[in-house]
Amino acid sequence: MNENQLTTDFSSYIRSRARAQNLSMSQLAQYSKISRQTLYKIMKGDTEAKISTMIRLASVLQMHPLDLLRAFFGNRTLPFGTMASAKYLSDATGFIEDVTIPDNMRVWVNQSFVKSWKIQNTGKIPWINRALLCTDEQVRLHFAPEAEFAFRPPIQERRLLPSQISIPIPKTLPGQTAQLSVEYITPSYPGTQISYWKMVDESGEFCFPDLEGLSCQVQVIAI
Repeated sequence: MNENQLTTDFSSYIRSRARAQNLSMSQLAQYSKISRQTLYKIMKGDTEAKISTMIRLASVLQMHPLDLLRAFFGNRTLPFGTMASAKYLSDATGFIEDVTIPDNMRVWVNQSFVKSWKIQNTGKIPWINRALLCTDEQVRLHFAPEAEFAFRPPIQERRLLPSQISIPIPKTLPGQTAQLSVEYITPSYPGTQISYWKMVDESGEFCFPDLEGLSCQVQVIAI
């Protein structure tokens, strides 16, 4: 495929994605915080486009930045290695956005809230019978003196408590996105709290064992 054909295909791809979001080119540029001139330069295959610009553009188009970059470079494989750590061949995942509760948001003690993430199947196989598993460690005290127990509050009062430890992931075909949510209750004591989640298959094994996964981090403050 020659360079002119790549440019034409990418331009058509952008217009198609924008139409799917009911966006004009002017709106796409505005919401991506770039000028229309910059947008048209990108659509023409300007190789000087900044990564940060492409990330904002992908966010507005509701797609993973890697997919936009693949289209930008003519669908050639990019050396990001997202599939290298996958349990299944040609499996890959991408984080799109925190739908609710961005990192380090302030929340009150003893408060309930719902955390939602949006992820995308960026691989070549469907996700079927998968789930998101909470991987928070259960902190236990061993051989602690009685005085420490007397002054240390119970574990459940010192960490985020999810309403469930497993979230079913709906069937997600390659290229599709999934929004996953869990309800939390904050601890009774202020401090920085973080909770981790990773994708597992129907046998309970990690699909991407070397990836960090998803997380929820909040700043718990006293009233």
